[in-house]
Amino acid sequence: MLKSFENRDGWIWMNGEIIPWQDANSHVISQGLHYASAVFEGERAYNGKIFKSEEHTKRFFKSAEIIGIEIPFTHDQINKAKYELIDKMNLKNCYVRPLAWRGGDQMGLSTTSSNINVAIAVWDDWATYFKIEDQKAGLKKFDIYLSEDFLEAKEILAFLTFDLIILDRMMPSGDGIDLVKYIKSNSKTPIILLTALGENRNKIDGLKIGADDYLAKPFEPEELFLRIKKLLNLYNNLSKKILKVSFGNFIFDTASLELKCNNDKVYLTESEYELLLKLTEKRNEIVLREELADQEFDESELRKVDVRITRLRQKIEENAKQPLFIKTIRGKGYKLICNDL
Repeated sequence: MLKSFENRDGWIWMNGEIIPWQDANSHVISQGLHYASAVFEGERAYNGKIFKSEEHTKRFFKSAEIIGIEIPFTHDQINKAKYELIDKMNLKNCYVRPLAWRGGDQMGLSTTSSNINVAIAVWDDWATYFKIEDQKAGLKKFDIYLSEDFLEAKEILAFLTFDLIILDRMMPSGDGIDLVKYIKSNSKTPIILLTALGENRNKIDGLKIGADDYLAKPFEPEELFLRIKKLLNLYNNLSKKILKVSFGNFIFDTASLELKCNNDKVYLTESEYELLLKLTEKRNEIVLREELADQEFDESELRKVDVRITRLRQKIEENAKQPLFIKTIRGKGYKLICNDL
């Protein structure tokens, strides 16, 4: 059974200070509680970075303005507080909840002069969707990213790359079938389609359009874990079977880590081999700069990736400033254009 949110350990940012989770209390007599005079945002952090943090903060302030709440902090202070709290809680993938409400200085339906409270809480997002015993069965082995609807899913897919995607056929603001089409037009990422629609016609539609597997609800979590494991193993094995790729006059052997041009060996440094191998593993697909970094990424690490890409291009491109094989995907990363042998 999940631990009550009231009795958890951790920290909460409240009215300008980070305080112990269980000390973050508000009196039962407050205008926010009695007259629904409160606003909040629901945000998610992926790998320590909040998805569209600034947009959420602007909407948070706008919502407060609409009901006459003047938040006593600046946009920058709220944005900074969110990241400070994530760091304090030692979380990377988590739910982020900023909240503002009127206190109990005054009570009444139309009063606008009550004190304003602002708090931010963050917690492990995945634990709120699955029971602890389900996590123990295998979910904890994966880094999980959640999306609430069709449109947010498309935005996240432009923001991150995945090893496997689980889609619900019936999604708010769109059909999961359309998202399968979108994903498969841009990548080879395996997809499991979930649905309450168990008819054969719906299964055929999903598989026909590119879904790799299909699971009708309700289902046992263990069955989902087994299907995930099977698909990941299948795709990993398919990737390993492609031992050689070619681009231009170059052939790269991923087994021996040899790069040859017209049968002459091309010398690469160890870091250049590793870089080329990562690009080859997701050949003809976008590889994020963060995926190419050697360690937990920050801006300095990402700049090192750019430098190594430049050096690698100088060895394989006729014109490193106008590359044909290692393409820059602005704002995302790089793509190796090659053929399987």
